Amino acid sequence: MTSPSGWPEHPVHVWTCAVTGPPDGYLRVLSADELDVAERRVGDRAEYVAAHVLLRTALSWWVPRVPPHAWAFVRSPLGRPEIAEPRAYRWLRFNISHTGGLVACVLAAGTDCGIDVETVRRRTDTDALARRVLSSGEYAGFAGLPDGVRAHRFLQHWVLKEAYAKARGLGLRLPFDACGFLLGPGPLRAELPDAPHPWRFQQWRPTPWHVAALALRGGQGRQPQPVHHGAPPTGAGSSSPRSVRIAETTGGGADLR
Repeated sequence: MTSPSGWPEHPVHVWTCAVTGPPDGYLRVLSADELDVAERRVGDRAEYVAAHVLLRTALSWWVPRVPPHAWAFVRSPLGRPEIAEPRAYRWLRFNISHTGGLVACVLAAGTDCGIDVETVRRRTDTDALARRVLSSGEYAGFAGLPDGVRAHRFLQHWVLKEAYAKARGLGLRLPFDACGFLLGPGPLRAELPDAPHPWRFQQWRPTPWHVAALALRGGQGRQPQPVHHGAPPTGAGSSSPRSVRIAETTGGGADLR
């Protein structure tokens, strides 16, 4: 999975990994600030730690000469985390997400990217949330679904919106009802506030209990297919095991899987 020069051949890589507890050796990998935040988290401490260790490990897999603990991050004016040091690699873009029992990370070469994962086991009033965050087109399709289907359909919408907002660097500052993803039979149709800027989306089920989505900002030419990994990198510059392909979706109309 790496080029002869040691750099990954594909410019977008995605990892989704199950979490049962904090990774071994995390005290030597995370920064003092990250450890401080971890200590103050109660319900999702293991996932928070695992997500940040995964990010640092993935970055060092991409740039083997930089050890995982050496990466430093800064937040953009709107709060998006970006690389501060080493400055030579500030062009790398990344995003992480975590939920009950799962963490995810996307790493891209100069491409704005966002990722989100959610657990289907979370109990929320999806009908009330849907009225607040779904666009009018989304809600029209959502409201007509059977009771047993609506909760899962809402999560499909939510993770796509989260991934898109994070890729734009806006997070929850983006009004979620301002962007729409029309699902159902046939191709995905995206209604986005920055259209016609090209975007690429993927959505999949990494486990039977989780829903995930990826958003990539388009550019000139064809964007390569992201490479998905089912386990974290085993070492700097090594190939990540269980690489799989995920069905592609785009605002232009490939089927949503």
